[in-house]
Amino acid sequence: MQLYNCDNVMALSCLVASESVQLTVTSPPYDNLREYKGFSWNFEALARELYRVTKPGGVVVWVVADATVDGSETGSSFKQ
Repeated sequence: MQLYNCDNVMALSCLVASESVQLTVTSPPYDNLREYKGFSWNFEALARELYRVTKPGGVVVWVVADATVDGSETGSSFKQ
């Protein structure tokens, strides 16, 4: 087993072959609810890479939730 400490989009684009992954389960940061010590991420680029590496018939489980503002959910998860 080998571990990599790098940007997820870069790792996918350089280290993972197209159509080679059967299942991805991820819960990316959303709605500025999580603090990552100045790190940011590009969910559009990540989604493109996940699409590229997923085998035909494979599955990407993308777990997100909305922020709650004044008792109502923002609906911003629909952007993802």
